[in-house]
Amino acid sequence: GVKLDTGTGNIDLKILSGTGKKYKSAGNINLVGNNALTGKNIQLLNLGDELNNGIVLGAGTQFSASGTSTAITLVSDVFTNNAGANVFDLSSSDRFLVYSKNWGTGVRGGIQAKNLYNRNYNNNLPNSITPGNHFIYSDQPMLTVAVANHTRKYGETNNRFNILPIAGALVNGDKLSDVGLGGSAAASTTATAQSDVGEYAITLATGSLVSEQGYGFTMINGKLDITQASLIIAAQNETKTADSVPYSGGPGIVLAGLVNGETVTDLEGKLIWSGTSQGAVNVGNYVLMAGGLKSRNYNIAYVDGTLDIRPVPISASETTRPEYLDLNLGGLFAALSQNQDLENFETADTGDGTSIPLLICDGDIIDCRNIEVSSLLQ
Repeated sequence: GVKLDTGTGNIDLKILSGTGKKYKSAGNINLVGNNALTGKNIQLLNLGDELNNGIVLGAGTQFSASGTSTAITLVSDVFTNNAGANVFDLSSSDRFLVYSKNWGTGVRGGIQAKNLYNRNYNNNLPNSITPGNHFIYSDQPMLTVAVANHTRKYGETNNRFNILPIAGALVNGDKLSDVGLGGSAAASTTATAQSDVGEYAITLATGSLVSEQGYGFTMINGKLDITQASLIIAAQNETKTADSVPYSGGPGIVLAGLVNGETVTDLEGKLIWSGTSQGAVNVGNYVLMAGGLKSRNYNIAYVDGTLDIRPVPISASETTRPEYLDLNLGGLFAALSQNQDLENFETADTGDGTSIPLLICDGDIIDCRNIEVSSLLQ
């Protein structure tokens, strides 16, 4: 073994880059046997060009440093400690830093220290590293951040998207409290309240999210489903007096549920009327059915209306006209009581157990079904 004591002096052992040299291979820095290195500050830097250049501390090796800042600095791709947990004697000094590439290679040998990631010696010199003993890795472990899928109706604004708890495996025995999370991720979408029904991406960006320890973040986007808004189209009711003209069309519609300032003109298709109302002539109630309108952005429900065809009202003065005189029920009843010839009278069932006359004049039948009987009794 080697025993080297520089007192208050420094120990620097470096293997530098061999780029451009004929013999550029570096290999490892191996301390084999009972080695004792004593000094103010101790640096072992393996900066060779090859991958996996290492520093190997053999069993029995001991570092004793008395410096007041970073007393021991070791830099390599792979750090292997076979000397045990007490290889660094820092009883009278500040701290040690061990730089390497990946936490999955090498051997710590029981040394306890905090972990830092996504840092290397060239870009993150010891004076930039936070206080304390550290293992510093140039590779970066990743945590997963995802945004939940979201569903809303057409015309609604985008609510704040739900960013799920951070997931992923911590490395090196780290705890979530060690990661040093700060800030927040940012979720956004191109969809607006005016966007048509369909699927849109929710893009998740790092935003201000940061890990003081050096973890990185894999962002998982979500999706926004815009579904149809509910729209009710109700047929208006209509009342008309019987006029022997077959009914056609409808009185109009009332819409409830349109959004974004839209009107019926923003719907597709053409308003079509159907139901028992179409072609209706006789007194009664009939169904008015609207239809034919459609939209990709609305789930349309139609509500039927009612057509009420009412009988023609006849006033008392009209019953004195010659053509109506023989429709007077009193005259009919008088004729019945006197057994008069009823050749010119026929009756029609009113539906309530009574009947009204139909008068035959000059071979023509005057249909009284659409005449209010009550007016004839005045």
